[in-house]
Amino acid sequence: MSSSRPATGGGRIIAVAPERVVRWLNGFIGRHGPSAIEQTLDGITLTAADGSVAACALPLDERFEAEVEPEELVEAFVERAETERVVAVVILRKGAFAIGVFRGAKLLASKVDTTYVQGRTAAGGWSQQRYARRREKQAAIALKKATEACVRVLAPFVGEIEAVVGAGDKRGIAEMLTEKRLAALGDRLLPLSMDVGEPRLNTLKDTPRQFRAVHIHLTEPEPEPEPVPDAGDAEGRAARGD
Repeated sequence: MSSSRPATGGGRIIAVAPERVVRWLNGFIGRHGPSAIEQTLDGITLTAADGSVAACALPLDERFEAEVEPEELVEAFVERAETERVVAVVILRKGAFAIGVFRGAKLLASKVDTTYVQGRTAAGGWSQQRYARRREKQAAIALKKATEACVRVLAPFVGEIEAVVGAGDKRGIAEMLTEKRLAALGDRLLPLSMDVGEPRLNTLKDTPRQFRAVHIHLTEPEPEPEPVPDAGDAEGRAARGD
């Protein structure tokens, strides 16, 4: 299954599961004609006979380390895209967290929990300040609890984790990774945006669909307008009912 959204500057961004990339590329060539292919830093770009362009990026900010022969580019790209990498996922939102370690789409370890954090209040004056101090204290306790859970789940895999993907409170997640037992993971946190719901186990299990996806920026030429019949020809007369 793939998803699509408008791209900044035109075209669409299509997210395709790595296992379906070959099928998608074959469909692109079938719809738009033979394509020239070139290697880019983060993937490949196909330019079709009709001017359509499909710029395909490897998942998880992966990069090609060396030049690949043109006839081997698609195979090399798909092989890299399908590689089952070990990825940590941290979802943090208002006292709730979901933390997991995946190999490919398989969840190896996880922890999901919730700590009460008071919502903002409309009260004014002294009461508002008291509520704010209470809320800050509760938020600090919740973050500490999430950090300890993060250590328990991620620390055994620190040597294997190749990337960390966060969702929700990005600032809180970055702070969690400053904990000395997780410091090695700080530079593996990717600026990848994921659209996720509340931190739940089902939410966590669904994240590979996003972080493993190949993102394709598809641009297609505007269709040429149909010619307007000349007023003096037969089609023009028919259009006017003459």
